[in-house]
Amino acid sequence: MVQTQQQPYHVQTILLDAIKKYDKTLNAFQQLPLHLKNLYIFAYQSYLWNKIVSKRIEMAGSSRPLVPIIGDIVMDSSGNAIHIDKNSIHKYSILDVHLPLPGNNIIYPKYVYDRTITL
Repeated sequence: MVQTQQQPYHVQTILLDAIKKYDKTLNAFQQLPLHLKNLYIFAYQSYLWNKIVSKRIEMAGSSRPLVPIIGDIVMDSSGNAIHIDKNSIHKYSILDVHLPLPGNNIIYPKYVYDRTITL
């Protein structure tokens, strides 16, 4: 039987040791291996997306089934992301609405830009 040497990653140990050493949490986070840093970043990205979706559903109020609201993002016929406005809201259903993951160079719903939601 061939045994492979594996170094177990103890995330908490790495972070606590680095906090003791550097006395700053950012420096401690930077001591993590890249794949673990990415895991935390993706988890936080998903957390933010879920908060935005939850707030978006609350903004719809008691309308059931859910319907688009002004400021939602949909794709036009040429595949470009556009914001729904009062003149186009009747053209779309909730199935057309896109809620993108947070990231760089992303078009967000207008209510996110307007900061009318708090997470």
